[in-house]
Amino acid sequence: MREPRPPRSIAAGGYEDEGAERVSRASLAVTTGAWWTASLVVPLERDVGAAPVAFLRLERHGAPLAAYRGDVEIEFSVPAAELGSVATLLSGLIEQGRRDGTLGAP
Repeated sequence: MREPRPPRSIAAGGYEDEGAERVSRASLAVTTGAWWTASLVVPLERDVGAAPVAFLRLERHGAPLAAYRGDVEIEFSVPAAELGSVATLLSGLIEQGRRDGTLGAP
């Protein structure tokens, strides 16, 4: 889920259009009491011909992993049309990491 934006200074009675977006959300349990959530946000573009952007947020919830020092929140953006290619790249990289011994078995 997206963090609420800080209030902007708007003149009393003033209206400010902050745009519109489409949102998809998902979650996946990884252990008892721990899970990942994901959100995909694609703003509705107003400029004809503008390339849509996809904003992704992944976050781990629940019991922390012992001795883990990395982040549990990840946010990034990619051109929406290339999202499938990025997912394929990450999946292939994980498989290669397992074959190369960089990662252990799942």
